[in-house]
Amino acid sequence: MTLLPLKTICRLATVCLLAAAAITPARAELVLRQTGTASIYADLFEGRETASGRTFRQDALTAASRSLPLGSRIRVTNPETGRTVRLAVTDRGPYVGGRILDLSRAAADRLGIDPKDGLATVHVEAHAADQPTAALKRQLRARTQPSP
Repeated sequence: MTLLPLKTICRLATVCLLAAAAITPARAELVLRQTGTASIYADLFEGRETASGRTFRQDALTAASRSLPLGSRIRVTNPETGRTVRLAVTDRGPYVGGRILDLSRAAADRLGIDPKDGLATVHVEAHAADQPTAALKRQLRARTQPSP
């Protein structure tokens, strides 16, 4: 068995580390974080037009927010179940005090929210890298900038 010189081993290790760094995606820049109560959209909204102009469907992975930009992509986590889902904000709401999101039934199912209860505490994150347009990235970043 032939042993490699230490210098060669160090070079190989450096090459491996550089290669791993090149293929490992950078963590998405977190620009917004919220925690609060989410509810499930009522079935009567099925088929209605949302604030974004899209038709609401309970089987789509969407949410309504009063504060997040329409079209933004968010990550919602149910801390009780540990489940996370990525959603598009397509509507405004909820209009019940103390709630931060209305979730489609599909989103609530993936998060493990009991449909009988219809409410759960959730963590919401918006990452600049998840946004589909540069304009949405700018809007989210602007919300985290300190006011003058």
